[in-house]
Amino acid sequence: MKVKLFDESHELDLEKSINKFLSEKEIEHFYKMLKHARKRVITIMSKHWQHSSFRKETEFKDFIYSHKAQVIEIDAGAFKESGAMISSCIVIFDKENEV
Repeated sequence: MKVKLFDESHELDLEKSINKFLSEKEIEHFYKMLKHARKRVITIMSKHWQHSSFRKETEFKDFIYSHKAQVIEIDAGAFKESGAMISSCIVIFDKENEV
């Protein structure tokens, strides 16, 4: 499934992204998308950052919540067709809330 990002010239292959979201690079990927986005970033992420006490994840959690990003929980198994059986979340970040 293709999802339009940023504008008509940028697409995301949702299935490929889901298979990669467990990578420890997902927070860096979010910041890269945020840098290029005009108004909003919507991404599917693992929930690891919500529970981790590591510095990178804690700083990200603080950033997300301090900028009033919306976090929507996704049940485990929602992406079982692509081989991902863990719970995940959708993060919706509006750049107008960025300080």
